[in-house]
Amino acid sequence: MKKIFLILLSLLFILSCGGKSKLNNKDKNGTEKKTTKTTVKEPKMNEIDKYNVYVDSYNSLLNFDSTIESYLRVAGDKEKLNTSKEISGYFNFNPSFLDKLKKASTSDPKMEDLDKAAAKLAPALEELTGLFNEADEYYKAKDFLDDKYAKGQELHTKILVAIKNYDVAMGEYNVALRKKANEVKVMEMEKAKKEGRMITYNKMLTLQLTEDIMYEIQTQKLTAANFTTADLTKIKPLYEQFNEVQKQLRESIKDPELMKKEGYDESKPGASFNINDVKGFVDTSTKFKTSMISFIERVEKKQGVDEFKLKHNFPMENEDGSPEQLNKLRDELIQKYNQTTR
Repeated sequence: MKKIFLILLSLLFILSCGGKSKLNNKDKNGTEKKTTKTTVKEPKMNEIDKYNVYVDSYNSLLNFDSTIESYLRVAGDKEKLNTSKEISGYFNFNPSFLDKLKKASTSDPKMEDLDKAAAKLAPALEELTGLFNEADEYYKAKDFLDDKYAKGQELHTKILVAIKNYDVAMGEYNVALRKKANEVKVMEMEKAKKEGRMITYNKMLTLQLTEDIMYEIQTQKLTAANFTTADLTKIKPLYEQFNEVQKQLRESIKDPELMKKEGYDESKPGASFNINDVKGFVDTSTKFKTSMISFIERVEKKQGVDEFKLKHNFPMENEDGSPEQLNKLRDELIQKYNQTTR
């Protein structure tokens, strides 16, 4: 059975501070509402909250992949349970956000595609985590010694079906949330630029271009074993855009007035955001930049990874310019971004 590995998204947590957001500025027919500078409406707080519940649920579920992989690694992905080595458990996963996810899927304002996907995901997740928790108790208590894995096989059969159902539901949720997240990002970026909040704008654009680069790398199915075969036709221009925007971001955080305007003020204990958070984001984006320089250079010079390292499973996240290193840095950048928006 092939697991669906979901791409970690730069999903934005929208705050009610730092300017007026417009998550929904269209009427029921999809026509843009006419507004003036003095009548632009702040989105309902429950709309912001609902979107953030969906984002938070998604990001929390990224850790669930390791639970699934942990189980399949020892129990196997075949119909017959693998009992060749002792299964020790540790498959429990408690989605504390599940009640919020269920509530969001039925609450106003409606987000039709996302609500539908969330309503399908919640029971699939509940079923799978319930089975994992039952299996966790079974193996930790070594009950398999009493029934010779009879219940273990029964649980395994149910778990494989539940994983398939969960993968389908999570895939649909991923698509719906990506669509909504992209809509929100475009609106927030336009608004930030219009309001002169260039740190926010450049930060978001830096992250978006990072996502675009990684999308191309992942579309080409590049890994440490084959990345020197990469087609740079799309990747290199994206990197050039990234490089320019990242430079602008580095310059913008050197402007004290601009920093204060956006809530980053070292002299005020009550500043909206921690100044070290945005600096941490910039530092991580710089690491991504230097890794991309190595990536492009190694592709152009056909400098692959040493076969010895590949054969002996060296951690490729430590290999300069490898897709694995870029992916790790992208994930870290997303985490740094979310720290600057909470």
